[in-house]
Amino acid sequence: MNAPQHFLHRISIFGLLGTASFAFGGLPPDCYDPQNDTHAIKQCQWKALEYYDAQLNRNYHQLKHTLSRKEQSRLRNAQRAWIVWRDKECAFEGYPMRGGSAEQHFVNDCLIRLTRQRAVGLRSLVGE
Repeated sequence: MNAPQHFLHRISIFGLLGTASFAFGGLPPDCYDPQNDTHAIKQCQWKALEYYDAQLNRNYHQLKHTLSRKEQSRLRNAQRAWIVWRDKECAFEGYPMRGGSAEQHFVNDCLIRLTRQRAVGLRSLVGE
């Protein structure tokens, strides 16, 4: 890749990381650019997870404000149980790579996928 193409490629990475483009497919494909090392992939995954976690929290609070106190309690209990399940499910998904450097990548991909799904599910309950 020549210098101008390399520069444009980097711009596209940063453009993806800062926009809602994550909303439709999980990680930007650039997270797994062959030129990325393990650290760069992990940083990209954490940015994606932060993005979806913020979406989930926003949708959770919007939904909460539409509910009665009793329904808010149910939502809170369901959300707490979902977090425990998500973390255990993702730890399990990393199991095939246990002890290897790819284990955390599998876990992170799972956390991103499930957090995105939950954020979308909560948003659908808000009615947006």
